[in-house]
Amino acid sequence: MSAKKFVTTIISVSVEVIFLALIIIVIYNGGMKAYSFGFSVFAEQPITAEPGRDVSVTIDSKLSAYELGKFLEEKGLVRDAKVFYVQMKLMSVNGKVKSGRYTLNTSMTAEEMIQTITADSQESEKEE
Repeated sequence: MSAKKFVTTIISVSVEVIFLALIIIVIYNGGMKAYSFGFSVFAEQPITAEPGRDVSVTIDSKLSAYELGKFLEEKGLVRDAKVFYVQMKLMSVNGKVKSGRYTLNTSMTAEEMIQTITADSQESEKEE
C-alpha cells in the first residue's frame, strides 16, 4: 500500500469517526434537554420552600398561556415560561384564566397557581 493511499485512508476514517462522535454528542445533549424539560413539566418544585413570599399580580384573561408564563417568570413565580405553557396545555385550562388580581406565593407549584387563576371557570363548569 502506498503511503499516500494509507494517509488518505487514515484521514477518511478519522473524519468518519469524528462525524459519528459529533452526531452522538448532539443526540445525547438533545435527549438530556428533552428529559430535563419533561421532568420539569411533571415534577416541577416550587421556587422556594414554605412559607415563601407573597407576590400580588394582576392577570388579564387575554394573555396567551405562554405570555402568562413569561409574566409569572418575570415576577419570580415560575422557573420557565415554556414549562408553564405546557402545564397549562396538559391541564386543558388554556383560555379559562379569569382576569383579576391574585396573590400567589413562591412556595406554590405551577399547578396550584393554575388552579388559583382558573378556579372560577372550573367551578362554573362543574355546575353545568
